[in-house]
Amino acid sequence: MTNQKTIALPLIILSILIIIACTFSDLGNLIPFLPKTDDVPESIQSEAIMVLTNPTPTSTPLPGVRIENADALLFAGDLEHAIQEYQSTFEQSNDPEMQAHALLGMGRAYMVGRNYQAAIDAFNRILGQHQDTQVIANAHFLLANSYETIDEYLLAANNYAKYLELKPGVIDAYVMELQGDAASAANDHNGAIMAYQAALQASPPANTASMDLKIGQEYAALEDYTTAIHFYLSAYNSASDDYARATANLLSGRAYQKLGLDDQAYTRFMDSVINYPKAYDSFTALSILVNDEIPVDEYRRGVVDYYAGSYKYAIQAFERYLTGNPEHDGTVHYYKGLSHYFYDQPSEAIAEYDTLITYYPANTYWSNAWDKKAYVQWAVLDEYDEAANTLLNYVSQAPYTAEAPAFLYKAGCIYELNSDLEKAAKTWLRLMEEYPAYERSYRAMFLAGISYYRLARYEDALTIFQRCLVLATSGEERARSSLWIGKTQQALGNDEEAQAAWQQAEAADPTDYYSIRAGDLLNSRETLNIELGTDLGYDLKLERSEAESWLRSTFNIPPETDLTSLGEMAADPRVLRSQAYWELGLYTKASSELESLRHEVTGDAVKTYRLINHLLSLGFYKPAILACRNILDLAGMDDLTSLTAPIYFTHIRFGAYFREQVVSAALDEDFHPLILFSLIRQESLFEPFITSPAGARGLTQFMPTTAVEIVDRINWPPGYTAADLYMPEVAIKLGADYLRFQQDYLEGDLLAALAAYNGGPGNALPWKNIAQGDPDLFIEVIRFEETQNYLRQIVEFINIYKLVYTHPQ
Repeated sequence: MTNQKTIALPLIILSILIIIACTFSDLGNLIPFLPKTDDVPESIQSEAIMVLTNPTPTSTPLPGVRIENADALLFAGDLEHAIQEYQSTFEQSNDPEMQAHALLGMGRAYMVGRNYQAAIDAFNRILGQHQDTQVIANAHFLLANSYETIDEYLLAANNYAKYLELKPGVIDAYVMELQGDAASAANDHNGAIMAYQAALQASPPANTASMDLKIGQEYAALEDYTTAIHFYLSAYNSASDDYARATANLLSGRAYQKLGLDDQAYTRFMDSVINYPKAYDSFTALSILVNDEIPVDEYRRGVVDYYAGSYKYAIQAFERYLTGNPEHDGTVHYYKGLSHYFYDQPSEAIAEYDTLITYYPANTYWSNAWDKKAYVQWAVLDEYDEAANTLLNYVSQAPYTAEAPAFLYKAGCIYELNSDLEKAAKTWLRLMEEYPAYERSYRAMFLAGISYYRLARYEDALTIFQRCLVLATSGEERARSSLWIGKTQQALGNDEEAQAAWQQAEAADPTDYYSIRAGDLLNSRETLNIELGTDLGYDLKLERSEAESWLRSTFNIPPETDLTSLGEMAADPRVLRSQAYWELGLYTKASSELESLRHEVTGDAVKTYRLINHLLSLGFYKPAILACRNILDLAGMDDLTSLTAPIYFTHIRFGAYFREQVVSAALDEDFHPLILFSLIRQESLFEPFITSPAGARGLTQFMPTTAVEIVDRINWPPGYTAADLYMPEVAIKLGADYLRFQQDYLEGDLLAALAAYNGGPGNALPWKNIAQGDPDLFIEVIRFEETQNYLRQIVEFINIYKLVYTHPQ
């Protein structure tokens, strides 16, 4: 796809944007953010021409509606308009409850915008003027949060205590811990101890090890080291992970030293060095031992240094160990090799791996040493042939080990990286012959076919793809094999055979990428091109009736069974806690509570359906989507037949969530909005407060460092911090800008831009160059399976979004 702007796309997007702008007062109804009131309209105008030529006058929204709209704006990260809506509600309503809700919303918006003094003023107005309203407890909690940000810790602790007084028995342990933290920061150590001990008695209680560590630190601050040690050792015994135990050892050791009990202190420090080398607190303990000239085994010292990233000292420790211990099991060479590698000494690393390989074949890390050696050879020294030979030699020496087939597969990958496609193909083909049960042998055979295709050896490629088709065990494998049979037949000039193969591929697994792509080839379509008109309007409330009728019929649910409420789940403590967290803007904690409940009711269609509606009302789209998929699984519906279920379920699973922000960003960056919806669904399943294990944040899953680069380039948003990535408006705009930046860099290639979004532009460019304009080949030459799956999934999502939201113009 080129980067030239067309007339049609901006008009489509502009029409959608106008629809949303004209129905802005119904924002809360487009996708429910909050429990609705009966007098709020549930539908939106979906034909742009009707809005443009015959707009319907709207009256001033009721205060309750404005609060809902403002809450939706706040949830989406549109702070400016949220504050305006809250302010208008406050000024136009005479209802103290509404005024208090408006002030609370303003305060929350100011907090998100880091205007803490304004937030404090708003919350204090509630305390001074609206003490009898329902939001008073939440006002105290949020006021405590705000006071903490300006270092008014005693005021924070007092307001946390007031929240607990006004709203006891719901999230006590969490708030008590915050109260204790604030009291500790205010040097009220006795108050902190009382709060932490209360948290241990709450229901459910706080984590025992964590509280004991904190209580111990408060006693240490009071110079009561004996009591502190008691709590530290209690934490050590109750801790469930090595890092907490290492912390308990460090703190108890320091307390022992304060009491002049150095031997006991060194015992605690040594325990960490020996048993918990990965914890950084063990490195601190090691430093104390070394500074106090306490003998430490040099091997253990080196391992702790290695995990702390102190590679130079690790190498020195290992060398001292080897000098003094000529008889050992060889493991020291493995860790010394790792230390050399991270210390940028690749040749020395290989020498250590070679020593382990040659002299210690029974060592636990023997196979790992071969693997690490090969990696250093190709990834650092550019010695591709040598790296592949290292792995092939392993297979020759140890053909029956579990690692042998994996190393053979890797050898093929290394040859391919070096553009030695002939050797890559031959190596991959060995897997099906020598290790037919290995999980990647089938894929290796397919990759051999791709290699021959790239070499223009089409007859050889065709033979392999035909074999792949015979051995295929899934619709996806049949679709992929057939698509490439068609591609190869086309390359051989056999157009009729190509068409027949693509027809077979299209029918093999209709919702799968390869079937979708085969249909595109048959109809000369570009996969990512969306030419039809788009209607993003739908009404979940109206669709619910059909969904409930289907649910009753499918699962034999009696007519008297209520499906409109949570039922008995409404009294579940997790639901109560989630509501309390949600009201405070603690969405991650609120969602976590409901996720626990969702997993528990997985086998119950009625409870799962009830929970879906509740999740949607809170704006928790990811768990709602997963719960929806669960119901369809219970009904025995696969990806294809799921699309025949009532449209309510499809609109939840493939919703136009955050549509105003998505459409606006799409218009700004010249994308069709369905592209952005599909990208966001793949990245986060529409969960704005999500954080990946790697640290990526928000709807569009940016690493903070990448986000800073974009913010600096576009000079927006003002006063940016990494926390802003959790605001949908920010995340969506940055995501669209980044995708546009990548598409421009990659000469208008949207598929390559999406690959760059996930795998990085430095990788996407060589993949694009290898593919030479062939989008099917581009997918197959991507060297990261995560990125391959990412692209295929986005194409599958786009296909469903097109089915649901597009129509002939």
